[in-house]
Amino acid sequence: MKLPQKTIPRLSLHAMSDTLDPIVVPSSVENSFSPLLLLEWAEECKELLTELISLESEQDLLDRRQLAVDLICDRFNADYGFWSWGQGHPETGRSVPVTIVQCGLDTARREAFFVLCMRDETDTWLRNPYIPFLEKHRQVCRARQHFWSDEVWQTSPLRALLVDKTGISEWMTCVRYPTPQQWSCVSLLRREGAACFSDLERFKLDMACAGISWLQCDSRKLPDQALKALNERQSQVFHLLLQGKSRKGIASILGLTTHVVNDLIKQIYQDFGTTSATELAALFLKRA
Repeated sequence: MKLPQKTIPRLSLHAMSDTLDPIVVPSSVENSFSPLLLLEWAEECKELLTELISLESEQDLLDRRQLAVDLICDRFNADYGFWSWGQGHPETGRSVPVTIVQCGLDTARREAFFVLCMRDETDTWLRNPYIPFLEKHRQVCRARQHFWSDEVWQTSPLRALLVDKTGISEWMTCVRYPTPQQWSCVSLLRREGAACFSDLERFKLDMACAGISWLQCDSRKLPDQALKALNERQSQVFHLLLQGKSRKGIASILGLTTHVVNDLIKQIYQDFGTTSATELAALFLKRA
C-alpha cells in the first residue's frame, strides 16, 4: 500500500529529532522507492540535515551556502560540487546560471566546466533528459546512470568532452523549479574512475534540497530582466562577468578577441539596463 506523501517524513525525520521539522519527501523520490526503504534511509539523512541546519548560525547567506557546498561535497565524497540558481527551462530554451557557489577543482577546470555546460550542444545533452521528469515534479534528483547506462556512457560524446576538459565522468544533480522559469540546483561530480552516485546518495541529496529552505532560490527576488533570453556566447560572458573576470580574462577563457567580448558585454548591459559589471552583479548577486 502506498503511504500518503506526508506520512513518510513524519514517521522518520520528525520522529528522529525535535530540531527537525517534518520534511515532505519529494514526489519524484517517493514514486521511485518503496515506503519501507524510504523509512530505512531516513535515518541516514539525520546527520546530514542536522549538520546543514547548524549552518544557519552563519548570517551571510552566500557564506552559508558556501559552507553547505563544502559540507555536502565532503559527505558525498565528491571531487567537485556547486549550488546555483538562475532562469530558463530546458523545455523552452537555455538555462542560465545567475549565482554559483562552488568547491573543488582548480580555477581552470572550473571555468572549463561551466563554459562547456553553456555550449548549445552540451546544454541540450545535459538538460533535455530532465524534461519528462520536470513535467511531473517540481524537484528532480538524478545521477548519470539514470540517463546513460554504463555501456552507452563509455562511448558518449558528452563523456569524452567532460573527461577531456575537466577530468569529470560521474555526476548527480538535484534541480528545483519554484516557478516555470526559475530554478536552483545542487550538483556533485566525481573524477573519471570513481564510482557512480548511489540511490541512497540520491535520496539524501533530494531530501536536503527539499528540507533546507536556503538551498532553494526565492523566486520573488529574481529581477524581471533575468527572464531575457541569452544566446550561447552571451550566457558564457554573463556567467564570467558575474564571477568577476576581466574582459581580457573572458577573451582568453573563451578564445575570443577583446573586440568581440566588448560587443557581447555591451549587448548584455543594454539588455539588463546596466552600464557596468558592478551594476550587473548588484542586480543579481545581492538578490541570491
